Amino acid sequence: MAYEGSYIKISNITAINNKLSAELEYSEDISKFFYSKLFNVEYNEQIGDINESILTIPPLAAVITVAWATGADIYLESIDKTFFESLNKIKSIFMNWFPKFSFSTEYHIANYQTNKLNNEGYGILYSGGLDSLSSYIKYKEEKPSLISIWGADVPLDKTSFWDKVECAVNKLAEMDAVNSYFIKTNVREIMNENLLNEIYLDEGDMNWWMSVSHGLILTSLTVTLPIKNLIMASSLEGEILFPDGSDMFKLFDYSWADNKLIYDYGLTRHEKIKYLLKGNTQYYQFLRVCYAQFQDYNCGMCEKCLRTITGLLLEGIDPNKSNFKVKEGFLDLIKFYLENNLLLLQDEVLYWEDIQNNVPEKSDIEFFNWYKTFDFSDYNYQKNIKKQIALVYYYRKYRGFKYTVKLLKQRII
Repeated sequence: MAYEGSYIKISNITAINNKLSAELEYSEDISKFFYSKLFNVEYNEQIGDINESILTIPPLAAVITVAWATGADIYLESIDKTFFESLNKIKSIFMNWFPKFSFSTEYHIANYQTNKLNNEGYGILYSGGLDSLSSYIKYKEEKPSLISIWGADVPLDKTSFWDKVECAVNKLAEMDAVNSYFIKTNVREIMNENLLNEIYLDEGDMNWWMSVSHGLILTSLTVTLPIKNLIMASSLEGEILFPDGSDMFKLFDYSWADNKLIYDYGLTRHEKIKYLLKGNTQYYQFLRVCYAQFQDYNCGMCEKCLRTITGLLLEGIDPNKSNFKVKEGFLDLIKFYLENNLLLLQDEVLYWEDIQNNVPEKSDIEFFNWYKTFDFSDYNYQKNIKKQIALVYYYRKYRGFKYTVKLLKQRII
């Protein structure tokens, strides 16, 4: 069959034992956005007897945002009708978020099928981060299965690190007598995310994975699992200030077949520490927030680690019990970073202001009395990338907070 114009075709979808695969065919003009023509997913359990209209959901979710951006048409045999209706709702939201997208995609689908899977129970997309761990604590009475995805935040070549992640997930599952599902996928190795960023996203802090595709892709990978209610933790609260690839789930009820997504939002990041993590001491050992490296469970050096440690200290939680290595002088280092504009990129200030808003009128820790009055409105974000590289280098090399401050004063400021 000859195709006209830009197109993406999904075909030869197979589900054998525990592996799902699909072939991708695309027109020459959009081939620059792809690295591979094979989409695959591997589960730690066998895939049940599921029809093609459901099996098509993961590969379609992987490529649909590229189709919307480029205007490529979609060709496939069958799709779940409820999921397709959800896609149209996401598209209507994205049309306001991404003005550079074409959205001229036409669908060539032979069969829209209504499905009823008759699943039961809960599952949760679980990374071990503060958001997913807090949502797990919130819903733990429902005994949600833990669903962890290799190939999302942890690259496929980081085998040793993934072994650590899997070990921690299994430990939690055993402790609370819940199921654990592990999914391995090449989905992030298929697309040229950097080129998509460059052409279709505005300059700034947006990136394809976090701003556009992660929510749709991660949820889609679970459709073969025997769960009815999928929990996904939000990372941002309040009004949607900028595009986020899962925050659109705040705006409509996302579902496929007779399953649905529970998008867990309502608490800020620090409120999750304050109201969900605090006091649940048995869960401190499972916290993994770091995406800056894939050696230590948490590096303790990147902005996200430093922010989390600061929040834990405010709530009286020992960070050393949460997979951090915190030495004397840590808060002096944070103060130094903030006073010298060394720490934050512009989109990160919201999280630090969140911590600030939770500081009591009078704290027993002197740093927080100072921090409560720190003015972020005067913060200079201009040279932070180079300075962040420098501060991480010295911290990594010397592993001491007080000595790091001394070196920074001598060599950076």
